[in-house]
Amino acid sequence: MDTTSWDRAIAKNAPVDRRESRAVRRIALVFGVFFVLVSAANQLGVTRPALSFTGESAGSADSDRGWASVHPSVANRGLFPERVEQVEIDDPGLTVRSAQLRPDPLPAFGQGQLDVEMSVDCDARHPDGSAAWDETAIASGEITIRITTSRPWGTASRTYSGAEPAWTVLQTAGLACHTP
Repeated sequence: MDTTSWDRAIAKNAPVDRRESRAVRRIALVFGVFFVLVSAANQLGVTRPALSFTGESAGSADSDRGWASVHPSVANRGLFPERVEQVEIDDPGLTVRSAQLRPDPLPAFGQGQLDVEMSVDCDARHPDGSAAWDETAIASGEITIRITTSRPWGTASRTYSGAEPAWTVLQTAGLACHTP
């Protein structure tokens, strides 16, 4: 093909190519903005609780009554005050009796404490039959904690897992089953 034919073909199709390029850029921009907005809403507490554990905690246990109380420090990283409706801990032998934030509600970008009181069944077993409260299980255990909070437009839940919240809960609850 000679260059004259090529140049004419390019000149004839240039407006179409520009329109297609603009359309693709606009679609990419819309998806990019949508992704940023959804991520920001998620991180700022619009779609899920923005509570995070700060790593500081305290706890106490009573082996005579079979209860434990943990008090991890939390921060509200969201735009809205948080008020705890429910706390669930997924571990055999643990039943949450009450949970409350201090201060309640925890203001936006504020710090406070989550007070959780639990009943501990020292005879509980894991699904594989091993004792839930022997010292090996406590040291190597991981649990999930689900926190449901309320906001003006309804409730939202978030599941926390890993060593940070689990260690305090397991160590303190284990004290209710083992006398030092």
